[in-house]
Amino acid sequence: MLPTCRDAVLAGLVGGVVLALTWVHADRLDRPLPPIYYVLVAVGSLALAWRQRWPLAVLVVAVVAVVPGYALESLHGPAMGIVAVAVYTVSTRIRWPSAVALGAVLVLVWAGAEAVGGRLTRDEAVPDPLAWVVVFVAVGVAVGASRRLRALRAVRDEQQRRLDVERERLRIAQEVHDVVSHSLAMINVQAGVALHVADRRPEQSVLALREIRDASRIALADLRTTLAVLREPDESDPAVLPPSPVVGLHRLPELVRAGEAAGLDVALRCAPGTLSPLVDRTAFRIAQEAVTNVIRHATGARRLTIDLDRGDGVLTLRIGDDGGRSEPPEPRHGLRGMAERASAVGGTIAAGPNGEGFVVLAEIPVRSAQ
Repeated sequence: MLPTCRDAVLAGLVGGVVLALTWVHADRLDRPLPPIYYVLVAVGSLALAWRQRWPLAVLVVAVVAVVPGYALESLHGPAMGIVAVAVYTVSTRIRWPSAVALGAVLVLVWAGAEAVGGRLTRDEAVPDPLAWVVVFVAVGVAVGASRRLRALRAVRDEQQRRLDVERERLRIAQEVHDVVSHSLAMINVQAGVALHVADRRPEQSVLALREIRDASRIALADLRTTLAVLREPDESDPAVLPPSPVVGLHRLPELVRAGEAAGLDVALRCAPGTLSPLVDRTAFRIAQEAVTNVIRHATGARRLTIDLDRGDGVLTLRIGDDGGRSEPPEPRHGLRGMAERASAVGGTIAAGPNGEGFVVLAEIPVRSAQ
């Protein structure tokens, strides 16, 4: 297997520098170095070209090639650079206890080789090559720990990115559900009214058709706004709808008209004060889903109350009807969606029968989403 270009260049540089310094060092000796030592230096340097693929094997080759020269008191400082690079590479790949153990083994091997060659005296407590081993093990451990930390952060960032994507998908799904569910419920009610009075009161039928037109227009505009995050709008497209109005409690009159169109007597009391956009949007979507559920499921209801109040840093939203249901409904998408929306801003949802009908009670901390 061929080495990488980077490792091949590094091996050539290290080999060239070590061979040059060894040649210079040979002039200082009383006898010339035999050719075998240059061969050993060349072999050790060449092995560095595969240090990233097989770091431990390269270290073994480097030690085997360099240590005999020290044992025979021929190669002194220059060749140590080969082992230093190999030690550094291995130390970056393993945990610090293993790196310390590896360094200790190398120190013992080197000390033994120098003792055999007669170079280790009582005055040399720590020979220079052993200090090199300690230094490069320490540097390798530090660099390896830094690399692993960066890799861990990269993994965590990727996981957070995926989590953010999933949350955004859930948010879009909730928005689409709320818009489509409410709009289709309104269209269904108005279509039933238009069909019922088409023969006897055509003017009322026309009003119902206008309500259908308005409800569908608002729904399409809301969907366009919700799905705008998925694509860039083409301003030159003549089919592009006008922007949807900002979602918030200022659109509560739409819910009142929807309830009245369904034949309900709607009472609205709204005193929320100034809210952050997130709380404002969340409160309206909860109210919209609750009203839609009344229109779709509370067939016996005649009255609908929408009550919003703010006190002690909490926005309280209460929506009730007199449909007479006594059993709590199954937790379907609507109720789960309301609970998820409230939970996203630190609030809570309670929904169930209250004796005369069904009540949805939401409490949303105002400050938590400012």
